[in-house]
Amino acid sequence: MQKKPSGIGSYVQALVDHLPNLGANDHFLLWRHRLAPRPLSPAVNTSEVTVRPGPNSPLTTWWPEHFASLTGIDVFHSPHNLLPRNVKCASVVTVHDLMALERPDLHLHGVERWSYYTGAVWRALREATFVIAPSQATADRICAMMPAAATRVIVIWEGADDCFRPGEDLSAAQKRAASLLGGEWPYLLVVGANVPTKRHDLALEAFAAAAPPPWRLVFVQRRKKSERLMRRGRDLHIEDRLIWHEAIALEDLVVLLQGAEALIQPSVYEGFGLPVLEAMACGCPVICSDIPALREITAGAALLVRPEELESLAAALRQLMVAPELRGSLAGQGLARARAFSWNRCARETLEVYRAAAAR
Repeated sequence: MQKKPSGIGSYVQALVDHLPNLGANDHFLLWRHRLAPRPLSPAVNTSEVTVRPGPNSPLTTWWPEHFASLTGIDVFHSPHNLLPRNVKCASVVTVHDLMALERPDLHLHGVERWSYYTGAVWRALREATFVIAPSQATADRICAMMPAAATRVIVIWEGADDCFRPGEDLSAAQKRAASLLGGEWPYLLVVGANVPTKRHDLALEAFAAAAPPPWRLVFVQRRKKSERLMRRGRDLHIEDRLIWHEAIALEDLVVLLQGAEALIQPSVYEGFGLPVLEAMACGCPVICSDIPALREITAGAALLVRPEELESLAAALRQLMVAPELRGSLAGQGLARARAFSWNRCARETLEVYRAAAAR
């Protein structure tokens, strides 16, 4: 079973899958986590080194060459916000968002609360040869916080895997979804890490206020257990209409998106919003917060609601549930919008950034 990776995990996997073919005359040295599958890439122009503490750990950030030599490297790319110390070659850092700097209360946890994480983000903004932002919204925040970085920030949109596409037969997709959920009901879907920025609690509250039986709310969550949300569901007397998945196969997530009446993404902060794009690529209508990154990605192809406002989200749910023609319209607009995004284009533009960085 191939589990759905995190958003950044999807980004890294897409680059690993596409870059070696696009840069056939280049060599790519990949840093591999000790728990990662081997090999990361079958391409002949790749090699790998295991970084035992993890590529984004404090030890690797403080002393990168102790764990993986950078000798002979033309360009170092950190795909996860951080620039390690003492990187002597040209460097590219993908800064997915600035939550660590702007909203550490919602983002940092565990060892990341140490100054190493925020310090490494600041180092990326200050020292990287180029900074890749996944959206213009994120680029704007970077330039606001570090005006000197403006000439080094490049926007490269992310993409959705080719498996995210509409089902050939909607009825068949709904039946496959029903087999995963244990029954055939109309349902709304929430996808993403169960962290404060995603506001899964708001989705639950709005569902309780707006959705009558037999509607279901399906959570596909990562990272943290849902006991608190489960308790809230019991308090609201909707626990029998809530369905939970902590880990799910990629192909099963596609089925759930194909069969859902809508994806709900009530985030208060996003750098891009990959679940929204994946939903649109599947022809799944989207209801999401009216925040800069999601406005940019959806471009009018979603129902936007005021962030952190329960009644705004509940009203959008009511509107969508009673209007199949609206769901159909949003599905079509989302499909059209999703065609503007491609992992192949993302990798090609990233390779162009590598070449520009090496030339400097």
